[in-house]
Amino acid sequence: MRKIFLPSVLLFHVICFSQIGIETAQPTAMLDINGNMRIRNIPSISRESVAKDSILTSNITGNSHRVSSKTVVYSHKKSYVAGFFAGGESPSLSLTSSRAKIPFNAKEIDLNNDFNVLTNTFTAPHSGIYRIGVQIVSTSAVGVTTDFGVQIVKNGTAILARSSFANIGVVVLFVNINVTQPLRNLSTTVSLNAGETITFETKSALLNISLLGNNDENFFFIYQLQ
Repeated sequence: MRKIFLPSVLLFHVICFSQIGIETAQPTAMLDINGNMRIRNIPSISRESVAKDSILTSNITGNSHRVSSKTVVYSHKKSYVAGFFAGGESPSLSLTSSRAKIPFNAKEIDLNNDFNVLTNTFTAPHSGIYRIGVQIVSTSAVGVTTDFGVQIVKNGTAILARSSFANIGVVVLFVNINVTQPLRNLSTTVSLNAGETITFETKSALLNISLLGNNDENFFFIYQLQ
């Protein structure tokens, strides 16, 4: 009868974990390379869906990570917002120190969710150059010689631009008739840092102003140029 002896090394399955360092005696990852890396042959991927899935990135410490390609693209996507009044409502504003925030509370476009409809505030997601525009129309309560306008405000206090003037009237058969359209519009180009805010205000010597609720007449837009 023949006897078969197996080496003891074949009878045990041993798993060892270790970190490998190249040009470093203290590796902090499974493979830690302190230096440049060169790959001589990178396989091509014919399926476009695979390439769109993720991107290999490196953080400030040199550690590699896999991140969704969509996340990378959208993190630098330029801002674009267009808004108006929800439901075509006609807001009545009480002015303090001749100014009041315009309560735009609905969005038609907001690519990166940069406009808060609860606070009526736009927050710049990135530092850059922005184009901003606004238009409002008041009711007939704004009479002749009454100052009425709209302004773009940065960070709640700084007025970036303003369009404000008094209405003009003509006398017809001893009746003073307002001939100025109750419309004020304004646009400007500004530089904003990430985190800075934009709001819109109405300006007038009146204590209260009512705006028409038509969305085709009362609206704003903000878009990032670069």
